[in-house]
Amino acid sequence: MANGQIEANHPDQPQPLQPDSDLLRMLRKKLWLEPGGLEEAFLLRPGETGLSVCFACSADHCMTISGLNKSYGAAGLKVQSVTEIENLTVEPDSANHAEIRGLPQWEADSAKAEFLASQLAKAANIVDRTRRSG
Repeated sequence: MANGQIEANHPDQPQPLQPDSDLLRMLRKKLWLEPGGLEEAFLLRPGETGLSVCFACSADHCMTISGLNKSYGAAGLKVQSVTEIENLTVEPDSANHAEIRGLPQWEADSAKAEFLASQLAKAANIVDRTRRSG
């Protein structure tokens, strides 16, 4: 958009998400459905640069996109509820998949990782409790 030019939309590049877009985080562990357990769903695993989330799709489709063999449901969030938390962004990387970026590895900064995970867990709601096997 430099010098008044309009950027062309490239079909192979994911479009930015709107603040009110719904996100799904698949729940890999049954424990994450228990009171106080959802926070663990928002911690990065070793080697991850972002948390996998889906948008504009069903929980069944999200499980497939996420490459999971099993899930115990899904947590829902709004893009805005994520981006309102310090330095977190939601970066689409394909048609129905994005990553929540800006979270530290637990090993690098456990206090901050746990704080941000707790903030995400507070912003999330369990929207699906269906056990799925792939």
